[in-house]
Amino acid sequence: MVRAEASADRLLAGSGPWLQRFGHLLHMPSHLFVRLGRYADAAAANVAALAADRALSDACQAPYEPEHNAQMLVWAANMAGQARARAAWMGLGPQCPQAGRGWRACMAARDSRPGDVRS
Repeated sequence: MVRAEASADRLLAGSGPWLQRFGHLLHMPSHLFVRLGRYADAAAANVAALAADRALSDACQAPYEPEHNAQMLVWAANMAGQARARAAWMGLGPQCPQAGRGWRACMAARDSRPGDVRS
């Protein structure tokens, strides 16, 4: 687990023009971060992933599953108590063509965390 976490941290901190083309790769550390309770880092990874997805879309290329990145971002921000970040990104999901059932489940649970900081 230590090596996996170190690799996830390197991806989260990574930069460079080559990495910015791979939104799904930028998103992947968030899966480990949520298992470790690092919800703010999971949200940050998905912010970076969605920025890469947007850049790809702007270049008329199709990003890989941006709706999943958006869902994970909203969920992680909620778990981290980042009410403003969650609210800012909630509107993105319905714009993703394949948001469907997963997005609805994410939205149904969005206010379920006890002690959520309302800021």
